[in-house]
This record gives sequence, structure tokens and C-alpha cells, in this order.
Amino acid sequence: MRHPPNPIARLLLPSLFTGLLAIALVACGGAPEEADLQKWAGSEAGFQRLAVVVRDKEQPLETRVRALEVVVEKQQELRVRGMVELITDMADRQTVARTLVDKLAKQVESRAPSQLAAKDTILMLARYLAPEQLDRVQKVIAAWAFSDITWETPSEELKTKLESRISAGQIADLGPYGLESAAILLANGFIAEQMVRYLSGSPSPDAKPLLLKAFRRFFPAFLNVNPFYLDSIRKTQDPAGAQLLFQLYQDTKLDQKSRDAAFTVGAMMLDQPTIKGQLEASKPIVDELVKIGSTPLIEDRWLAAANILTITGGAGLGQVLDLFKDDKTYTEPAANGNSILDLCFELYKEAKPSASQPAIEKALASGNRIQKSIAILCSKTLVMADMKPALAPIAATLSGKGDTSLADFLGEVDSDGKKSPLTLGFLAQNAIEGIDLLVASKLETLDESKRKARHFVIAVEYKELGAQYAKDIEDRYQQSLKAPAPK
Repeated sequence: MRHPPNPIARLLLPSLFTGLLAIALVACGGAPEEADLQKWAGSEAGFQRLAVVVRDKEQPLETRVRALEVVVEKQQELRVRGMVELITDMADRQTVARTLVDKLAKQVESRAPSQLAAKDTILMLARYLAPEQLDRVQKVIAAWAFSDITWETPSEELKTKLESRISAGQIADLGPYGLESAAILLANGFIAEQMVRYLSGSPSPDAKPLLLKAFRRFFPAFLNVNPFYLDSIRKTQDPAGAQLLFQLYQDTKLDQKSRDAAFTVGAMMLDQPTIKGQLEASKPIVDELVKIGSTPLIEDRWLAAANILTITGGAGLGQVLDLFKDDKTYTEPAANGNSILDLCFELYKEAKPSASQPAIEKALASGNRIQKSIAILCSKTLVMADMKPALAPIAATLSGKGDTSLADFLGEVDSDGKKSPLTLGFLAQNAIEGIDLLVASKLETLDESKRKARHFVIAVEYKELGAQYAKDIEDRYQQSLKAPAPK
């Protein structure tokens, strides 16, 4: 009568078998010879014998390591890690693994027939290596895999060579020695996302420049600007990364959604400490923003201006004002006024009005009417009492023949129910009165909420003069104090 197989007995058989093998080896006396190792590597039972040799601490280290080498040479490298892990003593296991890796590294260097299997085995045993040994073998494998690969290697040749040598995951296992080849792969569009993860996650100082170099080739060729790639650029905190993003915004081959996303992430980078206020390092970024702001698109002009000021503060106001040609493209007066005030408040946040003064003085003296309008409103927002003498001659033109209309730029004013064009003279007079009101308010003596509220209501009103101006801003100020605080 046949009985069903005993599952417990089935589990015990392998260990019983290897135990008997160990007894047999000891009984035979001495270590197995090369011919034995070679013969055993020809069958499944033989591999079991080799595993026993590897785990047997009574055997010479050289014999145990040679047994593993034979397994690798027979292209059975996937068995090696399991054999090594059967060594129960961790110190002994490390000794065997490290000795084996040194021997296999020589096979890789000499390009022996088993070089591919040797490379795979080394990387599988990386966990057992001391840092200096790991660094050494990573360098050996990188030299073996990438010595004939450059940035100029044709794409198909690159693909063929690497596919026959190393996998994407193994490139990432090479530490700093795989970075340039990963960047070359990315530039050619191969396993791009994996290579971006590897490059952006590396602590090596070479990783960020290589990532950006690769992206400079990748984006124009593949037009793939996905959020993951953009975020990896943001995380570099490198001015060259922001520069690249603003270059992408100007690439008309990209769809508008991708261009806008690139600009948004580039703008996010401008507050990073490696960029904001670093005038020399951020000069290439400012140059790209100037290009953006020099197009006929008024939206780009305002965007570029605001972001230049984010980086440079008042020191960049001259470059900002140069963007504003009087080319009749300003078609939304209310939006234009709000955009100017946004710029002026950005300067006010810097708390360095003196940095803006040279550009404001130049614009008031010789700028076009658009530049003068910006300079006038900013001199008031910045509470620049020193600018009153420069504002006075412009204010003196109010209602005279020499006054300049701003109707197409900032719209009209309503006086006694009658609408009339806003003019430079009117704007300058408003700025003088606003500066006086701000000085009289003694902002520095007010608590923060009152100071902000009073400064705001005076600065943003630019279409009133005289008693009406003073009354209205007082009313608005009082109303702002009664408004409930935002939650």
C-alpha cells in the first residue's frame, strides 16, 4: 500500500543530503582537486557537492573560493549568492565573498570568457564588500563597460554596446563611476526615467552637472517635459537648472502646457538660497529672463520683470525698466496698473530703496512714458522722499500742453463725474502727495498690521489727488482695520 509523501521528510532531505556529502568529503581526506570541481559543475548533484565545499570551514579558503569561481565560469552565477548565504558564520561569509570578488574582478579586467558572469556575481555580492573594495570593483566594472563610450557615440551603437554588457539597474550599482554613462544614456533617450532617478539621487558633486548636461540634449530631441524631470531639475538647486527651464519656456517646438510648466518650476527655483541674491551665479538666469521679456508678448514682459526682481532685488530694476518699450502693446490698463504695483511691492519687500534709486532717477530723467510711469509709482511705494525734486517737473506739466497721456496704458481718471485720460503729470502729483502722506503716517511707529494696511491703501491709489485722495485713503484704512482677520 502506497502512502502519501511525508512533507516533513521532504523538507529534511536536502539538509540530510548535504550533511552526508560533508561526511563523505571529510572521510575521503583532503580537499577536492580542480578536476573534482570541474566534474561536479556538470550536474545538479554536482552543484550540491560544490555548495558543501563552499560552506565547509574545514576546507582551505582557496578551495572554497575556487569552487565558486568554477560555478561562475560555467555561467551559473545565479547560484553563487545562494551558496555564499549558506555559510552560517557572517565573518567567514564575508571573507569568502571578498576573496571571490577580488578574483572575479581580474576576470573582468582581462575580459576573460566569463567576464559577464563575473561582473554579475560581483554586483550580487556587493553587500559583503568593505567600502574601499566596493569602490575599487565599481571602478573596474565601469572601465570595462564604458571605456569606448562617449557623448559622441551614435545612438544605435551606444544601445548595442550597453545592452550586451550591463543592465540599467547595474549602472546604478556602480556608484559615482556610472554617472557619466547614465547621463549619456539619458541624453540619447534610453531608460531615461531610471537614469534620472540615479543621477538625481546621487550624492556625488558630479551628478547635478551631468544631469543638466544630459537634459540639454534630451529635451530638444524628445520633447518630453514631464513633471518628474522638471522636479529633478528643481531639486538640483543649481542656477544652471533654472536657466535651462527658462530656455525650455522659449522653445516653441514644445507644447504650451510644457512650456508653462517649465517656467513655473524655474520661477520656483528663484527663491532658493543658491540663486536668490547671488548676482554673479544667477546672471545667466537673468539673461534668459531678459530674452523672454524682450518679446512682443506683454504677459512675458511682466513675468520676466517680476522674476528678475525676485533674484536681483532693486539692483536689477534697470534691466527690468529696459524691457518696457513704448510699443503700444499695453491693452489692459487695469491689469497694467496692478502689474506695476506688484513690481513695486516686490522692491519694497527688499527693504533697500537705495538699490532701486539709480534706475528710478534715470527713468524719471530720460525714460519713455512707460518707464516713467513705473518709476513714479515705485518711488511712492518705496516712500522715496528724495525723489520729490525729480517728480516735481513732471507734476508741473499737469493740465498743461506738455503733459503726456497714459490713457492707453493706465486708463482714465474720474473728476467731478467727468472722465479724462490719466497723465504723467497727474501720476507724478499723486506720487508726491502719496509720499507726503506715507511720511506723515510714521509707518515705523505702527504695529505690523496697521503699517501694512496704511502703506497699502496709500500706495495703490494712483487716480486721485488732493483732499479727495487723503479722505478716501483714510476711509479705506479705517475699513481695513474693521475687517475680520483672515483665518
